[in-house]
Amino acid sequence: MSWRQFSFFKTTPIRDPNSPDDPVFGGVDVSSTTARAGIWIVASHTLVSVVNITDLTPKLRFSAGDDGSVTFMQLAPSAKVLLTITEGRSFSSDPFVQLWDLSNIKDKTPQQITSFAVAAERQNFPLSAFSASDDFSFLAFGFANGTIVIARGDLIHDRGVKQRIALDGSDPITGLFFAHANRRYPIFYVSTTSKLFTIDSTGRTREPLRVLDETGCALGCMAFDSENQSILVARDSSISLYDSDGRLPNISFESSKQSAFFFNNYLALSAPTDSDASPDVSSVLNTISYNNISQRSTKVVIIDTHNHIIAYTSYFPSGIRSIFYNNSELYILSLDSILYQLSEISLENKIEILQSKSFYSLALQVAQNASASPTVIDEIHKAYGDYLYSKGNLHEAMTHYIQSITSIYSGDVIRKYIDGRNISDLSLYLEKLHDIGRASTEHTTLLLNCYAIQKDEANLSKYIRSHSTNIHLDFDRTIELLRHGGYYYLASYLAQRYEHSEMVVSIRIQDMDDYLGALEFISSLPPEEAIHNIQDSAYLLLTHIPEETLKFLIRLYTGEYIPQKTDLTSSASLKSSNNSIAVKSNNGDFSPSITKTEINGNATSPVSDYDVSASQYLPYDLPNPESIFPAFADLPVLFCRFLEALLQKFQKQDNDNAKLTNLFSSLFEVYLTLSNSQKDNTKELYQHKALELCQHPMFPRGVPEIVLTAHLNGFKDIKLIIKHEDNFHVDLFRAYTSAEDISSCIELIHNFGNKYPLLYVLALSYFSSSESILQRTSNEIPFILEQIDKFNLLSPLEVLQTLGTNSAATIGLMRKYLLSVISKDKNTIEHNMKLAQSYKAEADSKAEEILNLTTKPQLFQSTKCTGCGGHLDLPTVHFLCKHSYHQRCLADVVLDYSEEDKGDKLHCPKCAPNIAALNRVRKAHSEVRDKHDVFKTALASSTDKFALIADFVGRGMLDTV
Repeated sequence: MSWRQFSFFKTTPIRDPNSPDDPVFGGVDVSSTTARAGIWIVASHTLVSVVNITDLTPKLRFSAGDDGSVTFMQLAPSAKVLLTITEGRSFSSDPFVQLWDLSNIKDKTPQQITSFAVAAERQNFPLSAFSASDDFSFLAFGFANGTIVIARGDLIHDRGVKQRIALDGSDPITGLFFAHANRRYPIFYVSTTSKLFTIDSTGRTREPLRVLDETGCALGCMAFDSENQSILVARDSSISLYDSDGRLPNISFESSKQSAFFFNNYLALSAPTDSDASPDVSSVLNTISYNNISQRSTKVVIIDTHNHIIAYTSYFPSGIRSIFYNNSELYILSLDSILYQLSEISLENKIEILQSKSFYSLALQVAQNASASPTVIDEIHKAYGDYLYSKGNLHEAMTHYIQSITSIYSGDVIRKYIDGRNISDLSLYLEKLHDIGRASTEHTTLLLNCYAIQKDEANLSKYIRSHSTNIHLDFDRTIELLRHGGYYYLASYLAQRYEHSEMVVSIRIQDMDDYLGALEFISSLPPEEAIHNIQDSAYLLLTHIPEETLKFLIRLYTGEYIPQKTDLTSSASLKSSNNSIAVKSNNGDFSPSITKTEINGNATSPVSDYDVSASQYLPYDLPNPESIFPAFADLPVLFCRFLEALLQKFQKQDNDNAKLTNLFSSLFEVYLTLSNSQKDNTKELYQHKALELCQHPMFPRGVPEIVLTAHLNGFKDIKLIIKHEDNFHVDLFRAYTSAEDISSCIELIHNFGNKYPLLYVLALSYFSSSESILQRTSNEIPFILEQIDKFNLLSPLEVLQTLGTNSAATIGLMRKYLLSVISKDKNTIEHNMKLAQSYKAEADSKAEEILNLTTKPQLFQSTKCTGCGGHLDLPTVHFLCKHSYHQRCLADVVLDYSEEDKGDKLHCPKCAPNIAALNRVRKAHSEVRDKHDVFKTALASSTDKFALIADFVGRGMLDTV
């Protein structure tokens, strides 16, 4: 894998804030540095400076000895304990180890915790490598002559130390690192110029060394990864990785290397630009000779070993003294006393740089290794997808769009792929949307459409079966899509899952021609739904599977229906078989039906005979039988059987007379229809059935529809269906007219006309209804008119209107009747005129008499008392009516006066009854004005309305007072 070079670090040079006479950074005499927890320790010979890395101000300065130089230092994690190792200038004395308590300062010098000399017997060879545990309980000292000394003890509490020579080798020690490595005892990684190996921290070396590699490395070229407890060895040809168990895969990186420093998953490598050193004893000694350091241009490279990125490259003309990491910043101290601060740019800036150069895969790798948030990674995937789409790599682009779908959904992706190209990729994207629960109804419909376009029946079936109950689905559009594509069994399955029973039946009948399957499904529904669905599909079912459908209808409409336990969505029901019904698809192909359940090779009928007791029937409201009658159009034989079954059931338990009447009427009509349409061998059978039906005790008689049906179909025994009541003969006459049986009509009116005068009115209307009938009945018209006039059934005007309805009747036919009517009316008029003259003469006479009584004196000549008949004597009372009484006779008479006549008026006792009767008539006339309901009732029932109105007017109906 090739390396990509970018600039992920920003360099900030920091010069020594103090003067060269008193440098903070130690000047050119720096012998050792270390840093931790915001503290940077710089040693110049034996002078140790504690510097705050934040503001580069010295916090403390003290001397660690009188002679030599501090060559190695290590801070405890808390930065409160410092370990220093001091060596003499000629390495004649053993290295001197000291522990300092930086938190306990006295006289500007930290308290020394403990100290000891390393007993190495090194024979003037310098200390080339050092490592210690964080609590300083294990220390390892490596020398240039190949000797390793292990020191153990509780140094922080000054409880003594034990030293042991762990290795007495011949190759210079070039590196030492303490590691736990998940063992019982910690280990030390050791590198020499010739090999790599580990030693036990106890210092016991009885067992053979655990060699990791037979190739060593130069001084300072081994780095430690504390997180993974492994080491990285920088060689000119590669970077080698090792853990305590052995070698890991190499990282190819070819360049000269003088030192290696690992931090935050980066490896900082440095080497002089003219370096040609080899890892031998002389080079190691030369490197350790700090007083002999020359200023040579040094190249520093920082690489990201995980992502194969060269994150930083720079040249330091004066060379470098040390590299250390503190407070998330990398520092490089150059030999000219300049401290360079290297700040890593943010992850967002790294990704921006990589994307700007179209390194999207690398950007993803960097983000993932940096444990970036899912949103950041998704954004990279989205940008990568857009880049690949612009390059025409649609499939790979969709892969990245799908990767980004969790947090970034863009409708642009769908619009890019919806044009038909790479429709399979669009399917994958939509599937992912559903998997994460972000799909809408439109997405679901589009996904199913993609499957249909690809003719991917397997995925289409799998998806609908596994997701149909937990997704938002545009049911109508999906069903339309499936039906249009010929996936009828899936459409049926989906409709049933969504409980659209009408749609299931429609698909199975209209699309699949699966009539048995449709009936099986209907027979599994609750009664109310079954009734609704069968009414819409009964005709087709009766046409194609008559017996099964008829049995089902009889049970449903007689209350014996029990829903069957049928699951058409089960796997068994969706399997095709050799005996399945063939279903046509839109492209002309045939696909197997998936509706029949096969048991032992025989298809089970959806409707079978049941032997169940009435107690097992579920109660439900029975449907009106008339609702299913239209389904039996052109199927009279099946209709006949259906009606017979219903009548057999209902006549025993149903008290609904209207229902029974309709059933009898319909069955009677079917019998007559079949008797007229069948051949001779069955014609008599249905005629006999019709006759038996009429004789049934519950058969409704006198129903006009039944009578009409009988005559339309030529039923001879018409009297059987006429009800023998008051209007029996009227119904019979109408039946005769329907059958055009004129002779029977004439016979009927002659025999029963006087008893049922309405027959004459019906006969007049019927006999004059057409010329053909009138020709046959013209001799009867005068008789009928005579009877109508006799019984005053119709007024002359009504007779004329009846005869004038059709043009068949003539004036000659009505001449005798008209003359009779005119003569009668003439005599009535003459009689009325005479009465009027008589009434007028009498009224004039009475008026003259009243005038005389009120204006002229009256002469009373009576000599006898009208009351007692005796001779009149005084005192005498005379009345204007010419009656005279003894006064004593009037005292004994009690008169019956009306209320308005009581008082001072005195009437003649003999004339008083007449006067009272007249007053009562007058009172009754006055009350007529307010009794409008009486007038309306009388007017409605009157045959001579004008005479009635005149009578009421004469009674004072219109008087206002």
